[in-house]
Amino acid sequence: EADEVVAGAKVTAENLDTGEVLAAESDGFGDFWFHQVPAASWRVYFEADGYLTRVLEASTVEEDRNMGPVELFAAE
Repeated sequence: EADEVVAGAKVTAENLDTGEVLAAESDGFGDFWFHQVPAASWRVYFEADGYLTRVLEASTVEEDRNMGPVELFAAE
Protein backbone atom coordinates (compact mmCIF):
# COMPACT_ATOMS: atom_id res chain seq x y z
CA GLU A 1 0.00 0.00 0.00
CA ALA A 2 1.28 3.48 -0.78
CA ASP A 3 2.72 5.47 2.14
CA GLU A 4 3.35 2.29 4.13
CA VAL A 5 6.78 2.19 5.78
CA VAL A 6 8.94 -0.91 5.65
CA ALA A 7 10.71 -1.52 8.95
CA GLY A 8 13.64 -3.92 8.92
CA ALA A 9 14.46 -3.50 5.23
CA LYS A 10 18.07 -4.34 4.40
CA VAL A 11 19.82 -1.40 2.74
CA THR A 12 23.22 -2.01 1.16
CA ALA A 13 25.40 0.61 -0.51
CA GLU A 14 28.17 -0.46 -2.90
CA ASN A 15 30.97 2.01 -3.66
CA LEU A 16 31.32 1.82 -7.45
CA ASP A 17 34.90 3.13 -7.27
CA THR A 18 36.37 0.81 -4.61
CA GLY A 19 33.86 -2.01 -4.13
CA GLU A 20 33.42 -1.09 -0.44
CA VAL A 21 30.02 -2.18 0.89
CA LEU A 22 28.05 -0.46 3.66
CA ALA A 23 24.99 -2.01 5.27
CA ALA A 24 22.08 -0.60 7.27
CA GLU A 25 18.55 -1.58 8.25
CA SER A 26 15.47 0.62 8.17
CA ASP A 27 13.99 1.51 11.54
CA GLY A 28 10.35 1.56 12.68
CA PHE A 29 9.79 4.73 10.65
CA GLY A 30 11.35 3.22 7.51
CA ASP A 31 14.40 5.50 7.89
CA PHE A 32 18.04 4.45 7.51
CA TRP A 33 21.44 6.14 7.68
CA PHE A 34 24.97 5.58 6.50
CA HIS A 35 27.46 7.65 8.51
CA GLN A 36 30.87 8.95 7.37
CA VAL A 37 30.30 7.95 3.74
CA PRO A 38 33.29 8.55 1.44
CA ALA A 39 32.82 10.79 -1.61
CA ALA A 40 32.04 8.35 -4.43
CA SER A 41 29.41 6.98 -6.77
CA TRP A 42 27.18 4.41 -5.06
CA ARG A 43 24.69 1.71 -6.02
CA VAL A 44 22.11 1.29 -3.24
CA TYR A 45 20.05 -1.89 -2.83
CA PHE A 46 16.79 -2.03 -0.86
CA GLU A 47 15.59 -5.52 0.12
CA ALA A 48 12.65 -6.62 2.28
CA ASP A 49 10.58 -9.78 2.60
CA GLY A 50 7.54 -9.62 0.35
CA TYR A 51 8.96 -6.83 -1.83
CA LEU A 52 10.96 -6.70 -5.05
CA THR A 53 14.55 -5.55 -4.61
CA ARG A 54 14.98 -1.91 -5.63
CA VAL A 55 18.32 -0.57 -6.90
CA LEU A 56 19.15 3.15 -7.13
CA GLU A 57 22.33 5.03 -7.88
CA ALA A 58 23.56 8.06 -5.95
CA SER A 59 26.68 10.18 -5.73
CA THR A 60 28.23 11.68 -2.61
CA VAL A 61 30.98 13.44 -4.58
CA GLU A 62 29.42 16.92 -4.60
CA GLU A 63 27.39 16.79 -1.37
CA ASP A 64 25.79 14.58 1.26
CA ARG A 65 22.70 12.83 -0.05
CA ASN A 66 19.20 12.22 1.25
CA MET A 67 17.64 9.44 -0.79
CA GLY A 68 14.16 10.67 0.13
CA PRO A 69 11.25 8.24 0.06
CA VAL A 70 12.08 5.03 -1.81
CA GLU A 71 9.07 3.11 -3.05
CA LEU A 72 9.21 -0.67 -2.82
CA PHE A 73 6.83 -2.79 -4.88
CA ALA A 74 5.15 -5.91 -3.49
CA ALA A 75 6.40 -9.20 -4.91
CA GLU A 76 3.66 -11.25 -6.52
